[in-house]
Amino acid sequence: MHPVKRTAAFVLFAAFAIAFLTPLYVSYAAPMEAVYHKNGMVLLMQTIPYAVCAALWLPLRDPRTPKILLRLSVVLLIVTCLLYAHWWLNPGPGGDMVGLGYILVCAVMTAAIVAISIIAFIALWWSGRHT
Repeated sequence: MHPVKRTAAFVLFAAFAIAFLTPLYVSYAAPMEAVYHKNGMVLLMQTIPYAVCAALWLPLRDPRTPKILLRLSVVLLIVTCLLYAHWWLNPGPGGDMVGLGYILVCAVMTAAIVAISIIAFIALWWSGRHT
């Protein structure tokens, strides 16, 4: 595996770990909220954006893709840290719509990854066609 792709895979895994462990941490730190944070659908949805990014970019063999993958994975890590920092710093009450919030965040992140990937794939194809 290309060293940049390996680094990007580690960054994606770090972002996934933060996203997946946040509901578990909050359910531990605020036991009254555990029912909303330990939902199986919430935990399953946490994996989708990172798995989609890895599935779209890791198998590609174009020499330009490792840099794109690394940038995308770093952006995902930053966005994940910004989104979940509140729960790590203040795992207080969240209410009964927290699970829906997790699911919506992951759905929007997945849609953004797919949209950015489509644009990048078109740009890669276009630049490869005209060189």
